[in-house]
Amino acid sequence: VKLILNEEPMSTMVLSRTRRIFGNKFQLTEFREVLLTALVQKTSISRDEWGKLLTCETAHGSKGKEAERVIILEANEGKFPLIHPDNDLFSLFGRTMEKIIQEEKRLFYVALTRAKRDLYFLVDSGKKESPFLTEIFPPKEEFEIDVPRKEEQTRELGQVAKSLERMLGMKLV
Repeated sequence: VKLILNEEPMSTMVLSRTRRIFGNKFQLTEFREVLLTALVQKTSISRDEWGKLLTCETAHGSKGKEAERVIILEANEGKFPLIHPDNDLFSLFGRTMEKIIQEEKRLFYVALTRAKRDLYFLVDSGKKESPFLTEIFPPKEEFEIDVPRKEEQTRELGQVAKSLERMLGMKLV
């Protein structure tokens, strides 16, 4: 809630790898209702207005959508990538672990590129960060990337883009 209230109201997308979050305690739809209730209680903005600004989706469901602010929940090892035990069965059809990891990286990339302005990753305390996250950003450091104004910020974004290219094993255009 603090992340959302930190600035003026803007479109906010909360993303997760799966529909069930926080150790399967909540469905994303239930979590959205809890967030909406808290936001209405802490501001003078109506539930309808917050409802237009706040979406909670899976990374898959976010394809083709954007928001000013994106918050990625559970950017933990075990969620990104999510390696399902049934994947071994799919090896019979030529699906290798390498292909699975590449698909998971692309999905993570989809999630983080939904942000038009602000991007936040939340990692559960006591859990390891997603290896995809540590490939993009230096471990244990927090930093923000603003929308580029001039050369300095363009250089920062270029460094992040290069990290993404290395992580995904493909060229970003």
